[in-house]
Amino acid sequence: MMDSILPREGRSMKVSLLLPEGAPAPESLPAFMRDTLRSDLKLDLLLDTVAMGDKAVKEAWASALLSPLQDTSLIEYRHEVLRDALAQPEALRAIYALCLEAEKRKSGGLGTVGWMSNYDTNATFNGAVEYLTAFTETLQKLRQLAAENEGLFQSRGLRALFRTLGEELSQEYLEEVRSCLSELHYPEGYLVSARLGDSLQGVDYVLQRREKKLLNLDLGGARSYQLVEKDEPAKDMGARRERAVNEAANALAQAAQYLASFFDKLRAELAFYLGCLTFSEGMQSVGMPVCFPVLTPMDTESRAWEGLYDVSLAVIKKSAVTGNDLRAEHKRLYLITGANQGGKTTFLRSLALGQLMAQCGMPVGAKSFTVPLRRAAFTHFKREEDRWMESGRLDEELERMRRITDTIRPGDLLLMNESFTSTGEREGSEIARQVTQALLDCGVEIAAVTHLHSYSSAFLGREDVLFLRAQRLEGGGRTYRILPGEPMETAYGEDIYNEVFLGKPLNLPAPAEAAPASPPPRAKDVQQEPAPPPPRSPERKPAMSMFDYTGGLSEEEIRRRKKKKKLEGIIVVTVFALLIILLFYISIKSAHERASRVARTGARAAQILTVDDRFSEL
Repeated sequence: MMDSILPREGRSMKVSLLLPEGAPAPESLPAFMRDTLRSDLKLDLLLDTVAMGDKAVKEAWASALLSPLQDTSLIEYRHEVLRDALAQPEALRAIYALCLEAEKRKSGGLGTVGWMSNYDTNATFNGAVEYLTAFTETLQKLRQLAAENEGLFQSRGLRALFRTLGEELSQEYLEEVRSCLSELHYPEGYLVSARLGDSLQGVDYVLQRREKKLLNLDLGGARSYQLVEKDEPAKDMGARRERAVNEAANALAQAAQYLASFFDKLRAELAFYLGCLTFSEGMQSVGMPVCFPVLTPMDTESRAWEGLYDVSLAVIKKSAVTGNDLRAEHKRLYLITGANQGGKTTFLRSLALGQLMAQCGMPVGAKSFTVPLRRAAFTHFKREEDRWMESGRLDEELERMRRITDTIRPGDLLLMNESFTSTGEREGSEIARQVTQALLDCGVEIAAVTHLHSYSSAFLGREDVLFLRAQRLEGGGRTYRILPGEPMETAYGEDIYNEVFLGKPLNLPAPAEAAPASPPPRAKDVQQEPAPPPPRSPERKPAMSMFDYTGGLSEEEIRRRKKKKKLEGIIVVTVFALLIILLFYISIKSAHERASRVARTGARAAQILTVDDRFSEL
């Protein structure tokens, strides 16, 4: 009876949506670099917005972004699944909803604590039966959904999943499981058989199937006994019952754990594509394009993109932002200089995010994006001084760079944002130049934002260096576009000075109108042979944008929480100010007391000296 519930030998319901079956898992970035990337690129803000409160989506995106793929075939494998998800979002969300339903069933009193008991075999048996019975309906829905949508998908990952579900969850199999589970309910108690062993002890305890009675008649063919629950005979019978139930309970628990792990795995991998779907729809809702990136071999030294923008900035502003174009051939060093507040850091961040998203199979925030594969991406951004004053800014910068150079290898990408500006122009330029040259010699690609003119001008005339400069209009206007241009000795800091101290606003250009929302990315975006378009589903209601997500809170509740947060901030600042005043008062009082003690000590000393003088006169 247990054989129909247990997983079939040699076969299992595998989930291979992120990687083909048998492909090795990608290597994660070093721990210190994961934390640095999350901070420098504002990854947590992006992850929280895309997840819309779903922890599984956030974890899936975080894991993928910080574990870049090194094989273009694996990236294309994910692109295939993503194209299907973008073409049939309702089917993807319906499957994901079933995973959420399974999660609720598991945690709604039937979770690990609820039925996986190490001490009570009966609790394990009954809990597993209840768990599997509740899941029968979810399995039936999943099988039906797979049968209805299998023909709509073209990707290897989803077709393999639906094919597996059709084979492993056949109607006959589900009926057999349902029938078996119905027989495992024992409201009238367990039917156990046993025999006497050689020493007249009970052996071979077996849980037996109850025969269904046509008529509930007691013809007196068997004797029955009723034991008092707390008596020793009852306890002994309970122990014998557990021996009979133990094997069945283990089998049921194994089946329940197998089923739970399948749904957990399915949800975790679907969460990645659900996040991609939410991201694409959200960016297009504010008029920003997304595309499938093109990845070239690791030894390539060329980059090209159109309309690349910082997706984290778009998330913050919840509106269209400025994108940049680039076409560079045989370049290994990108030096970005120009006016303050001209968009240099934003450009660098867009490059880093584009590289990470491209190498994990996500859509990229651009009209087109072609870059080489990189083993890993490292960032070295300017930081504030150590709050505990354990080291200066230069010490901290050098220590972070040492950790990077100990880990970085040929084929990696390093992004530097105003590195080594915590010291003088000459010293900072020389440190940056030597570090940059050494890493270039080791085969590392570098993109650096800098205000150190001596550093940037040291690479003038080299064929493998591309100089970029933040555009500045006459009158000080910023377009936030990064264009080819050699470094200049000024960063136009006077524009900021005039704005802050003299009240002269920058002559900013009128913001460009947002580009019309592009359709979901298709195979043509990656410049490959276009796949036949999947069948279109009927007109569908647009899903909630990630910018509209409020965690289920009403506008009044949101306003209340904002007011509360503001009040808490005022209280914290007030308490902090009072503490400073108290400490200042204590220090003044202590100084006054010390001065008083010194004065009293001096007065006593003068009296002693006077007495000594009098004795001397005598």
